[in-house]
Amino acid sequence: MTRMMWMAHLYGYMLEREMERRKRKSIPEELAYVETLRA
Repeated sequence: MTRMMWMAHLYGYMLEREMERRKRKSIPEELAYVETLRA
């Protein structure tokens, strides 16, 4: 596999994981997380 293909595959995998995590998380949790980042 070429480097470009590998990078694209890795990016796609990470994006998929992020989407799954966001679907599971509730909105209040998201807001609380953002607040902790800002503090």
